[in-house]
Amino acid sequence: MKSNISVISTSTLLTLLFGFLLFAELPAQQTVRTSLPDADFTVREEMIPMRDGVRLYTLILSPKDPAGPLPVLLLRTPYNANRAPGDLSASSLREVLGTQFLGQDYIYVFQDIRGRYRSEGEYFMYRAPRGPFNATTTDETTDAWDCIDWLVKNFSTNDRVGVWGTSYPGGHVMVAAAQDPQIEAIVCQTPFVDPLSSMRLLGRKYIFGAAVAVLRDAMRIITFRKPYYVPVVNGPTGVACLASADSTSGYLSLVPTSSSWANVCPARSLMLLVCYRPRRVARRVTCPALVVVAEKDSLIDGHAVRKAARRMSASTLMSLPVGHFELYVGDPFETVVTAQVEFLVKH
Repeated sequence: MKSNISVISTSTLLTLLFGFLLFAELPAQQTVRTSLPDADFTVREEMIPMRDGVRLYTLILSPKDPAGPLPVLLLRTPYNANRAPGDLSASSLREVLGTQFLGQDYIYVFQDIRGRYRSEGEYFMYRAPRGPFNATTTDETTDAWDCIDWLVKNFSTNDRVGVWGTSYPGGHVMVAAAQDPQIEAIVCQTPFVDPLSSMRLLGRKYIFGAAVAVLRDAMRIITFRKPYYVPVVNGPTGVACLASADSTSGYLSLVPTSSSWANVCPARSLMLLVCYRPRRVARRVTCPALVVVAEKDSLIDGHAVRKAARRMSASTLMSLPVGHFELYVGDPFETVVTAQVEFLVKH
């Protein structure tokens, strides 16, 4: 993306929407990690406050002695922000970031989402947007807005943005672009656009089992008991949030071996998932959009993704003969990241 555009990105299974909001700033966390004295970048750690007082851990890598205001590349992740960049003992940003390196003229920001690793708050795999199923003042959208607001206030940046999202947050990227005219370009990788089409891929047995799990959890809600949990992944034979044949191996390959992550999720998340259909706003997306489809995807319906892409007025469709999780590793990852970087730099 051109240097006058901030690039905002998010990781697997997370929301990312944008805006600029005012809120009271809390004291920053003391920096506990530093780069080498001869490195061409600096390291800064912050606990960025959200509007409800919850603070999110954020790792910020900035080039030394920038010539002027820089755009921001933001990655929000449930998989440990400290692991998102490479080895900070390297002397250059290019070495640290590898394929994530867009150039020396960016501020690179990595954030643990709410409730994960060093961030405060409660974690939900599928956090419902504010509304009938979320009576609080926050969701992943507002957390992203508040993070951006803090970065704009505390760094020399500009206020034009681009958005990147994959899988579940890939759908949120579409919603963001439909609502925010400041967004200049988006990348949607295997985006979640229609829960009904995805559920049809899993079959009637899964739909029935998921409905039973949701009802059991609903009974616990109205009787003020702890949630009824289902696994996040457990293979294709049982009810889970991700129940396609390759979900278990694919998803677990992205979780660090040292992680304290538990393979459970409240069943109500399945109900919230069904209520969210990003494809409905696709026609309102007018900025350039790169939409990536995995032709062998058993989790997200490629036909629905293509249909959503056609509804966007300035979309480019990229299709690869791989499964959903293959895009995060090996040669497919290198191919798709190269194409996405080129697209964002162009726009």
